[in-house]
Amino acid sequence: MLGDWYVNATPWQPQVAILVNERTLVPVLIPLAPAASMSKRAPGAIEEVLTAHGMPEGLLAAELDHMREVRIAQTVDRSVVGSMNDFIYLADVWRSRDLSLSLLDLSLRLAHVPCSPLSKRQVFPDAEFAALIANTRSG
Repeated sequence: MLGDWYVNATPWQPQVAILVNERTLVPVLIPLAPAASMSKRAPGAIEEVLTAHGMPEGLLAAELDHMREVRIAQTVDRSVVGSMNDFIYLADVWRSRDLSLSLLDLSLRLAHVPCSPLSKRQVFPDAEFAALIANTRSG
């Protein structure tokens, strides 16, 4: 239902990966290390964030089931990459001002940042996600 997720590393120490959903632009931050196991850890981090956004259990289970197979390919959507870069910048600013923010806190805060690729829809990733869930329930 959500489609592809894009990933990039932040320049922080220790490094953090940011995953951004192509359809909703919902961001998820996860420790990068150990990088070899990130693809196995990513679904758990995504689950935590989607649960915090109120994704119903049945839809969440189906989405996680689709994540069992991971394929790595070059990014094809430059607008997602642009949003991802904006998220990394903002998260770095917020993190430097408040060291108590967890990666979940930052992920949820970033989901309420206006994104130009969503300007003709819900504008905010969390609102886009909520609208998608509402449409799925009613349809």
